[in-house]
Amino acid sequence: MKTTLKERKHTNELIYIGMIILLILSCSGAKEFDEIPMPIGGDSRVQSVFLQTLGSAYYKVAGSRLTFSIRTNEEGVVETVSLRYGTNDPYINNALRNAMKDYIRFTPATLNGKRIKASFVYICNL
Repeated sequence: MKTTLKERKHTNELIYIGMIILLILSCSGAKEFDEIPMPIGGDSRVQSVFLQTLGSAYYKVAGSRLTFSIRTNEEGVVETVSLRYGTNDPYINNALRNAMKDYIRFTPATLNGKRIKASFVYICNL
């Protein structure tokens, strides 16, 4: 069955709203840490690393929104990373996961002033 452009747009809007609700729900409730860990160097550093990693393939996925599940240690070093929502290319997804783990570091998460391990979602727009 063919879907119209209007139906696809509506479906994408519903998915986007669902992701926002999920993000809000995952951030509500008990306080996990004082501040959300952020990549050192900001989003532009992440995009730069991805560009260097993917080379010309970066332009195939430019404009994509990626959603990572990340676990960092007390120093902000990425211990584990999975790509919740990525591209349609498994090679690119694997390269992005490896780049995130090998080259990106986050500000350490703290709770009551003490550095802690943290699990969180990081969303990146390419």
